[in-house]
Amino acid sequence: MRGLFGWGMATLLALTVSHAGALTLKATYGGDVHFAHQAVAVGQYHPKLDELACRAAVPNLEVAIVVGHADSTEYGAKAVSARRADAVRARLIRLGVDPKRVYAESKGSTQPAGTTVASNRRVEVEIVVSRLESARRLCEPGWDQSLLELSVPASAALARSLIREGLMAPHAPLAAAIVARRMDHLDAFLKGPHRIPLVRSEGSALLRQAVLRGGPSYVEKVLAWGVYSPELKQGLPLLWLVCESDRKQWPAEQELQMARQLLAWGVKADLMRGGEAREETALQCAASKGALQLVELLLTHGADPNQPAQRPPVVMAGPSPAVVKRLVASGADSHARLSGKVGLAHTYRAETPADVAWLAGLGLDLREKLGGTGETPLQGALYSAGPDVLDALVTHGARLEDLPSHKAWWPLQNVAGSVWLLDRGFMPRSPGSLAFDAAYQGDRMVPLFRALHRRGVDLGDAEMQRWAVARRAVEGFAPDLLDWLLSHGAVPRGEAATRLRVFAQEMPLRRRPEEMYPSAEVVEAFNTETILRDRQERKDRMVQLLRAYE
Repeated sequence: MRGLFGWGMATLLALTVSHAGALTLKATYGGDVHFAHQAVAVGQYHPKLDELACRAAVPNLEVAIVVGHADSTEYGAKAVSARRADAVRARLIRLGVDPKRVYAESKGSTQPAGTTVASNRRVEVEIVVSRLESARRLCEPGWDQSLLELSVPASAALARSLIREGLMAPHAPLAAAIVARRMDHLDAFLKGPHRIPLVRSEGSALLRQAVLRGGPSYVEKVLAWGVYSPELKQGLPLLWLVCESDRKQWPAEQELQMARQLLAWGVKADLMRGGEAREETALQCAASKGALQLVELLLTHGADPNQPAQRPPVVMAGPSPAVVKRLVASGADSHARLSGKVGLAHTYRAETPADVAWLAGLGLDLREKLGGTGETPLQGALYSAGPDVLDALVTHGARLEDLPSHKAWWPLQNVAGSVWLLDRGFMPRSPGSLAFDAAYQGDRMVPLFRALHRRGVDLGDAEMQRWAVARRAVEGFAPDLLDWLLSHGAVPRGEAATRLRVFAQEMPLRRRPEEMYPSAEVVEAFNTETILRDRQERKDRMVQLLRAYE
């Protein structure tokens, strides 16, 4: 390999403390370092040199001395050693070391380190810092994904060097190749002249990365290499696939392909892991995610639909009616309970009246209340179901009288459920509070206000705090809702309408607390130009409505 340093190096790293209290960090590169003839350039990554640069890039650096050497057989040994020292000095400066404290010297061939040419073509670096703490900085070299941009021979040689020095686990470069989707490097690392020594039992880490980050082609490559690990044959890869990976990462076809690869390799579909309270199987995880095709594949390969007993798949699959029906058809106990408490009647999310009829046909009690919360299946359905499903629940025994009557409860996030409740005579304890909270949710709440009006709620009386609800609609950037409120007398004309218009004109586009002081997770969601442009249009329309209303 051409460049100042070769990859197979013997490095002497010494720490000594002087009587004055300064600490000296000295590294001598020699031994089996190989240089091309007359090589003087630093052309590749070198872990120890970068480590020294990291340790030297501190305010309390006293001096960094770079000494170049050459072999007696090299023509112009003094000049060659000087150019080598200058190249290392320039590299240190590029990496952040103060150039005023880095000095380069050249010794030519006057200080040979051995009897071979390679051992004499070297550069020694000595760094002196004033406090011991500087040597304890996190400057240890390690694998970086950018190193995969090197050629396969260079990457493999560097990886073997880091592994020999104990700076990296043997499987790390192979796992990095999987994560980076570099099949050329992975293939070379597994076999051939650039193979990285790896015992078969270490293949579990590779298979895990292949399942989570690589995809079907990488799973096939690792399995073909020959993984040996008893716990893998027991089913852990399937759990990695369906429990730990993000389902959005893989299309359903690729998930199924990897599952088929693992099952064909001999993985058992029924492994249970974890303690009694946290037992899980691949089937339970697939059911909880609503992965119907994966559930069918596991059932076909002998997965038990009733395991684990403390976390039954049929209850965990409640939000996915199709998965629930498939499990029941395969023998799952429809009366099983999660941790002995929550049953299918409470987790099942019916999508049609036929789903409700099927659930009732299993003999489940649709009026059952959960211990502690007292929630009924109807109450749970109100957060997401449409009117037809809610009607079907009442038809099969659910009752409005079982719903909580306290002020704090109302399924506000589901407008259809809220309207259904109001139209059937179920009123919140405080309609004013409900209207105040709903107005901030935007134009989608117009049907709710219409239902409140049908129930005789006066949006302009004292209980409604006069025009406070309209102000909340303005804060929610809801011109359609504001228009409806104005047309139904929620805001007195004149001074009150003028004050509300001024408030709307001066209101910033980033109005909500989570937008004014956003976390990293919501910055992208709330601060895009599209959203701000839409809010400006809504704001202008609200100002026009209020000006016309005055």
